[in-house]
Parts: sequence; C-alpha cells; structure tokens
Amino acid sequence: MPYLRRGGKGIIAAGTKEQDFVEDIFIANTHSYILFFTNKGRIHWLKVYNVPEGSRQALGKSVVNLLQLEKDENISAFVLVDEFKENEFLIMATKNGTAKKTEIMAYSNPRKGGIIAITLEQNDELIGVVKTDGSQQIILGTKNGSAVRFKETDVRPTGRSAKGVRGATLRESDEVIGMVVADDSKILLTITENGFGKRTQVSEYRLTHRGGVGVKNIICSERNGKVVAIKSVTDDDELMFISKQGITIRTPAKGISIIGRATQGMRLMKLEENDKIVAAAKIVKEDNDKDKSLKENQTEEPRKEDKSEKELQLENKSEEEKQIEDKTAQQLIDESEEQEIKDFPSSKSDNFEETDNLNNNRQ
Repeated sequence: MPYLRRGGKGIIAAGTKEQDFVEDIFIANTHSYILFFTNKGRIHWLKVYNVPEGSRQALGKSVVNLLQLEKDENISAFVLVDEFKENEFLIMATKNGTAKKTEIMAYSNPRKGGIIAITLEQNDELIGVVKTDGSQQIILGTKNGSAVRFKETDVRPTGRSAKGVRGATLRESDEVIGMVVADDSKILLTITENGFGKRTQVSEYRLTHRGGVGVKNIICSERNGKVVAIKSVTDDDELMFISKQGITIRTPAKGISIIGRATQGMRLMKLEENDKIVAAAKIVKEDNDKDKSLKENQTEEPRKEDKSEKELQLENKSEEEKQIEDKTAQQLIDESEEQEIKDFPSSKSDNFEETDNLNNNRQ
C-alpha cells in the first residue's frame, strides 16, 4: 500500500486479501510456542512447526483454521514463548478495567481446544496481553480519553483462572480500549473515531496507583469523538488506520506532531459522512528500496526526459560556443581585428613569393 499524507482520505481495498496487512514479524524456533488469547478469556497454544511453511510471497493460512475457536470468539492478543521460565509474567487487561498478573509457568501445559486464561465477568472482554519481567509499568487507555499509569508490582500475581484486580476505575459509559508497556523513551499515540489523534511523550503521564481514574489523555470533544486505540510508537514506526466503510490509510508515525497530553490533536484521516475509524495498528515496514531510490533521484541531476528543450540545447553546445555566448559584442570585434592583423603579414609574404616565382619562370 502506498504512503499517503496525514489527513488524507485513504484508499479502498478491492478484496479481503488487500484489506489485510502485516502487523508483526518475529523470529522463532520450530519448537517455540505461540500463545493466542481470545476476547472470551481463553488461551490456545500453537507450535511454530504447525504453522504451514510458505514462500515469501505466500498469503499464508488463516489462524482460525489452525485453532479450535468457539463461535463469536476472536483473537485479541498473542505472545511468543521460546521457553517457559520462572520470574516471567503475563499482564492482562479487560474492557471493564480489570488487570491480572500471572506467572507464565501457569500456561506451560498446553491442551487441545484451549483453556481459561482469565475468568471474565458478564459483558467483559479481554482486550490485551503483554509479557513482562515483573518490574514494568503499564498504561491503560480508555474510550473517554483517560489514561492510568501504574507499576506492575501493584498487581499481585494470581492463579491461571482468577479474575484479577481492578486496574482502572471507569466512569459511566467508559471502557478500556488499549494497554501498553510504559517506556519513557517512546511516544504514546492516541487515535479517535472521527479521524483525529496525537502523539505525546510517555514521560508526561504521571505515575498513579492501580485502580485510579488516571489523567487526561486526549480531549474527547464532539469534533474528535471517542478514543479507538492507543499505541506505543517511535519515529521509525508506520501506522495503518481502518474505517468502518473499509477505507484504509497508511502513514509514518513521524508525520504526526508531538504535542501535550490534555489536547485535542490533529486530523489523521479525512472521513466521509457517517464513517468512523474502527481500528489502528502498527505495521511492518515494507521494502524501502524504491523509496530510497526515489529520494536519491530527487537529489541527483534531473533525467533527460525531465529537462526542458532549452536545457538540452545548452548541453549539446560545444565549450567554444558556450564561451562565445558569454562574451560581449565589443570583445568579439576586438578579437576579430587582432586576428586580421596577425594574418596580414603572412598573407603578404606569400604574395611576394608567388611574384618572384613567376619572374624566375619567365626568365
């Protein structure tokens, strides 16, 4: 998909395959596990060697065909595990603000069909899972524009099928829409449903206690609408925004300005009437050879077909012709007179020699 300017309308994908994009690439051993977590709080295991091997250009196989998912069950997160070790944890977050911390060893016994990873209350869903070392900080972002940052150590480890503890206190009609690991060297990207968003330094989000209401992340005005996603990004990341009508736009993260926390942000995508952004993702960079060569060509001399007729004529002229054009008319006259003076004696002596030869012949 081509790059588009921030704030553009995007393009519509022609089919299901074109609407898909690569969100993550990782290197794994054939005996590594991929842990898939669903919105219903279940975990499924998949050995890497069970993933069909294909060529670089192959479309691959749908994960739904590799796992035994229930009806209306969708994958909400995945974690790659090379080896189940102690002192490694999984942090989970749900839509209703619950946070759960469990040792990764609790998920080391795979079962066909999956098992319960977290016990969910009614109308709750699992929205994110991250692997940590037990000493990280977590940010939970909500639909109404709040952000709660707390230490992972504030969440006590619980068993595999436990419910967890309160991670964020939600106001009426609010819900958690995303979770990221807080890294002060990165930037928090926030996207709203009406196509607006912003980037803010993670360091601007002050540390609070688990279960708090948090701080203002973005102003959810009538212009912006509700928050649909938060992402931890760097300048090198690329982003994909997808609307309800199937319009997608791809843009570099560095094209979005870094501004303050309690602000409205700027336009990221121009939407048609009644259209909304429904998802956003960090995507894997495509081969940038074409982009690099394009930039290099911009600094090089223009190609022949890009040059004007006058420029081509100037190039085809000899150096002598260029020098003559640069001289004034008076300089040309002076040079011409000097040349005539130089040529005159030689031509005169030649005439005398010819006369002497004629006289000798007559005699």
